[in-house]
Order: sequence, then C-alpha cells, then structure tokens
Amino acid sequence: GANQSLASGGYQKLPGGLIIQWGITGQMSPHSIIFPVAFPNACVAIAGGHVTYTGAAELVVFGVQNLSAIGFTASVRNHQGIYYTYGGTTWIAIGY
Repeated sequence: GANQSLASGGYQKLPGGLIIQWGITGQMSPHSIIFPVAFPNACVAIAGGHVTYTGAAELVVFGVQNLSAIGFTASVRNHQGIYYTYGGTTWIAIGY
C-alpha cells in the first residue's frame, strides 16, 4: 500500500513513524542520493557497502557526507583514499 515501495530503491513506513529506506547507486563516487521519500524529521543512521561488478576485490570504505532528511552523498574510497568508481554502492537508511 501507501506505506511502502518494495522497489530496488524503496522504503517501508512502520507504525509509530519509523521509516526504513534502501537503494543502490551508480558507479561514480561520490554520488548524490535522494531518498525515495523524505524523512519528516531526520535520518538517524545509514549503512552501506560496495558492490563489485568487475569481479575485482579490493578493500574499500563507505562514507556519508551532507546527510539531511532528503538525501546524502555516498562515497567509496580505496585503501589509498582514492575515490573508487567501479561497481556501485548499496545503502540502507533509518529515520523518522
């Protein structure tokens, strides 16, 4: 219904006001993310991970900048601090 979108970039509104959202970015880093629905008050937590499409494995770090109720900037950097642009980034956000 109106309380959810179960797409690859979707959300679930829970009773009591908690909202869980998720998605996947493109290959470029950093990448601006707009939430599927704006949080009425605030986003309080984001977790993310790197998706490797090339088959290459490398240590990477997921970062969040410019966090707001409507979105954030996701970045992935390799062990040398260089933006990593291969693959995409999956993320999950929680707010109310």
